[in-house]
Amino acid sequence: FSFGGKRFSIAAEPDLLYSLGYFISKEMGIKLDCAVTTARSGKFEELEADNIIMGDLEDLEEFSKSSDFILANSNAEPVCHRTHKPLYKVGFPIKDYFGHFHRNFIGYAGVMRLAFDIGNICLTLDIEKSH
Repeated sequence: FSFGGKRFSIAAEPDLLYSLGYFISKEMGIKLDCAVTTARSGKFEELEADNIIMGDLEDLEEFSKSSDFILANSNAEPVCHRTHKPLYKVGFPIKDYFGHFHRNFIGYAGVMRLAFDIGNICLTLDIEKSH
């Protein structure tokens, strides 16, 4: 499927970073390049990431060069624009998407939606690469 060979980076608070990073890398099989968070708390050693950084969006931009897409809040929009990478918005703040706080990432329905959303990003990348 279109997840094969894909890479991603994520910038989020520790709990969200761990849960999404673990699910997308372990369950969906997408390589985690870079994980940028605000504090060293949690089980980050369980994440198989090339870089786990306590830092900011500058670190995300520097260490996500080989990523196909990025997960972060709306503040990462300029980074994604400069690096020409799709942004899947997670966390807080989401300034430019009505109703984002109603999105569900847990349970069967939440995981299904997340998998479809990430799958559509990967599918779009494959289509763009083939043209």
